[in-house]
Amino acid sequence: MADQMARRSLDFDPDPDDYYSATRFDVLASQMREVKRMLREGSSTQLRVAYILLDNAAEVIMYRSIYPELINNAFHANILRRWEEVVAGTDDPTALEHYEEAKRRVIPPQKLNKIENDFAEKANFLLGRGKVTRDLATSLKELYRYRNEMYHRDHVRYDVLKAVTAIYFDVACSLLERYDETTQHPVWLGPPITVGGNVTEEDFKQPASVLVDELRSGVEWDWPAIARELKENLEGRFQKLTSTVEVLDLLLGNIGDDVVLKLAQTYRSHATSGPDDLKGLAVEYLSTKDLRKLVRRTERLDPTRDHIRFFNHFAEIERSFEALEEPVQALFEDLERARSLAVEEQIEAGRIERFNNRLGDRETDQG
Repeated sequence: MADQMARRSLDFDPDPDDYYSATRFDVLASQMREVKRMLREGSSTQLRVAYILLDNAAEVIMYRSIYPELINNAFHANILRRWEEVVAGTDDPTALEHYEEAKRRVIPPQKLNKIENDFAEKANFLLGRGKVTRDLATSLKELYRYRNEMYHRDHVRYDVLKAVTAIYFDVACSLLERYDETTQHPVWLGPPITVGGNVTEEDFKQPASVLVDELRSGVEWDWPAIARELKENLEGRFQKLTSTVEVLDLLLGNIGDDVVLKLAQTYRSHATSGPDDLKGLAVEYLSTKDLRKLVRRTERLDPTRDHIRFFNHFAEIERSFEALEEPVQALFEDLERARSLAVEEQIEAGRIERFNNRLGDRETDQG
């Protein structure tokens, strides 16, 4: 609670020096330039850092882009309170109409708190205001999932890290193209210092646009090749899952692939006495039929289409697949661990038995 109180709230009554600062924009520009450098050098360690920097830049751009959209929210809230007083004393339909109109304009405090604290809510809000496209908003939310894995769980998808970092770089540039630093204060203060020179208002070009041109200069991506890399990675994971299910089926006594999948998704939360009991367990789970559907959807992915749209479809399939992949892998690891412990227990029992035998032999000799 104390941390929440200490955090800056979205009251949109900022210090102009804080919300219109060339230095602040230069920090963002430097961050994006560093990402470009790391992408070019391309080591796994650098790509991991670059990805986290990109994610931070994306959230900062979205946060700042929300400001001009909600700068008048307090004003609209005050108007709403006045209409609430009016409708409390009348049932006039015109007054009710004005009240409903004022209500639609106000973002309530609970919603503001979600926008401030949740990455996906920021993307959804900007989508609702027409500031980003649906494809861009979707890709931002999907890419954020990878960031959470890296940042919170130290799980890095090294096999596709360069591909998804390249996509995030392009998405961040597209987001930056829509960002207007001059809207961070309601008064026009002239071109930012970062542009430099004697630029008139007529030929002024937004600093974000200048930065994006610089960032994209000299960076060539083979998007179909990147898309194929992602598709092949997912197809390989499908094959690995199929092999793992076959091994589990053998270990568990040929209970059938569908029962294996059901067991993997339920065994930690639903105790059963055996396969027959498991078959009758009424729970929702992803079956072999669902897996085949995911495989077919992956086969239909077209690497030559728009790379952002391709990634969004790929990520959607991947999320559905991981709901099956992760529990199957967990079941396999648990069984391997149990088998290893059983073997160790047998070995230790053998040692104890041999020790007792030797001890008995010595006692016999001494007697």
